Amino acid sequence: MKRVKSVLFLAVFSVFAAAVFAGVTENAEGGFKGSVTDKVEKLMATNQDTERTYYPRDMRPNDLAIVGGMPLIAGVAYGYNINPNFQIALGAGAFFPGITADLSVKWFFMPTTVTPYIAAGMTYVGALDKTVMAGHFDAGVDVALENALGINLGMVYMRSFSDMADPFKTAWGETNKIDNLGLQGGIHIRF
Repeated sequence: MKRVKSVLFLAVFSVFAAAVFAGVTENAEGGFKGSVTDKVEKLMATNQDTERTYYPRDMRPNDLAIVGGMPLIAGVAYGYNINPNFQIALGAGAFFPGITADLSVKWFFMPTTVTPYIAAGMTYVGALDKTVMAGHFDAGVDVALENALGINLGMVYMRSFSDMADPFKTAWGETNKIDNLGLQGGIHIRF
């Protein structure tokens, strides 16, 4: 039993010592590599206050976006992050002609600065005198940039829940239902 305790103590001590002294090596001039001063000089040279890392994501809870593509076509969306991975969003846009209103939930796979996401939601499409409800599923990549800015690009599949009795005109032609696969992109700011 004493031998097991001794081996366990030695293993724990070795891991602790390795963690404490990791990256500290003596160079030819007698100093040590990787000093704090080197990091400060690099930050000053690149005009940064902090080191840029890919974790954690800048998760200020409010997100205001200008979006293009389905489901809003051209619009504005407001999202609220309930935690680092989930966002609830409301949006409004133009359908050319007509308006759109959207409610969706977005899931970021990882809380990092570059992360894939999936989203799903419901969209009201009002094509002047005709209206229809549609569901959509999105998948893409979101990139959080410096100063709370960000961009995203993805694919969207949008389908109406029912067909309209009469076709309505859009900038893309006449239709009585929505069943589209398209691109989506946007720029957003967190606050």
